[in-house]
Amino acid sequence: MTDIITFSATSLEAFLLALIRTGGFLSAAPALNHKAVPVPVRIGLTIILSMALVPMISSQLPDAPLHLGELLVIGAREMLTGVIIGFAFALLFTGIQAAGELVGLQVGFAMANVYDPSTERQMGVLGQFQLILGLLLFFTMDGHHLMIRAFSDSYQIVGVAGLNLNAEGLGLLTRLTSMVFVIAVKVAAPVMAAVFLTEIGLGIIARTVPQMNVFIIGFPLKISVGVFMLAAALPMFAMVFGKLLLQVNNSLDVLLRALVGS
Repeated sequence: MTDIITFSATSLEAFLLALIRTGGFLSAAPALNHKAVPVPVRIGLTIILSMALVPMISSQLPDAPLHLGELLVIGAREMLTGVIIGFAFALLFTGIQAAGELVGLQVGFAMANVYDPSTERQMGVLGQFQLILGLLLFFTMDGHHLMIRAFSDSYQIVGVAGLNLNAEGLGLLTRLTSMVFVIAVKVAAPVMAAVFLTEIGLGIIARTVPQMNVFIIGFPLKISVGVFMLAAALPMFAMVFGKLLLQVNNSLDVLLRALVGS
């Protein structure tokens, strides 16, 4: 009878800790935390993932039940671990959205903004387009499977309450955050290069044919060149997105290993 009670208490502790880490993960994970996903669906997904992780977590907990203070400390670490995992994948989409905003600024769409209900702010048209396209590629390439697998593997790397915010881990987290700017430049590079060459051509025309008003010609020309290059670079965008997704996954693995230990 005592063994059954102990097993039940351990399983309950494991479920609660899994629920906390999963909740933190889904609150920061891209696509899964979108407001378009109904709250009951997110709650159900959190419970299902937590129940699936109970056997793995139970083996990492002591046989004796934990005290309330220990549960609170471990729960805080579990929440932070889940948020870091979801945040790492969310950085990829932040970079893609920033690339769209950068392209829109270059071609003259800076004033063409739409309301984004997920962030409750104004967003550029091309930024919204790039974000939606990235989400479609994410599901097409089974990126959600990769993300959930990375979350499950975190219990083998970090374990329960194994997170430690040391200097090395924080440095890697900072460098991972800086990937947003690298991703934005990589994704926007073809359009930026085409628009830059267009600007050079317009400058040459303005010097050789002063009678021509390059401002009137340049505005629609840059839009046409930008939209054409954006469409022409879509196959390359898919290839770059796949490589960036794997790069984020590998960087997250290195980050989690650095956040373990003293």
